Amino acid sequence: MGIATLARCAILAFCMSTAVSASSVLQLDLASLAAKAETVVVVEVMDRRVERGDGSGPMHTWLSLRVDRVLAGAAAKTLQLRFLGGEHGSVRQQVAGFDIPPTGERAIYFIENSQLPMAVPLLGWDQGRFLLRSDANGVERVFSAQGMPVLGLDSSRGAAGLSAGLAAGVITGSATQSEQALALDDFASHVRQLREQAHAR
Repeated sequence: MGIATLARCAILAFCMSTAVSASSVLQLDLASLAAKAETVVVVEVMDRRVERGDGSGPMHTWLSLRVDRVLAGAAAKTLQLRFLGGEHGSVRQQVAGFDIPPTGERAIYFIENSQLPMAVPLLGWDQGRFLLRSDANGVERVFSAQGMPVLGLDSSRGAAGLSAGLAAGVITGSATQSEQALALDDFASHVRQLREQAHAR
């Protein structure tokens, strides 16, 4: 069963209930993450807007992103991404296994497709989302979508089964190792290298 089929199952469950109990996304490896993304960008979430449609269907949340750096592909200085789900008053709809990024989030996004309507436009959902935090010296360091410091990247590790929110080969540590997380520049260099290798084949 492919990623698209699993995603469709998650969407169907979403449309049947505002509280989805489970969804499944296949794990990707680092090479696939770098090669298959439409674009890889360093962004800050500037605004969120919930679209309710006709009031009876699913909600969608639009994120306005400021693009500070393009690591791969091409992107304008601002982007609009649409996510399935949202919150309006006391009503909340959510795709299980993914929280829509909050306003103010600074991160690296591996965008699968910015034009086609998708439940989650990030490649591999949380696998394609890395948070950025500055250390005491102002160096931006890379963390997983779950907030764990990314200590290393092992391109030799292949994907296996369903995703737990991390691409295969992303090595994370404990919160006490935050100062040891990869610097943004080192992460960016690795992504570019993987993408060049994939496109050279």
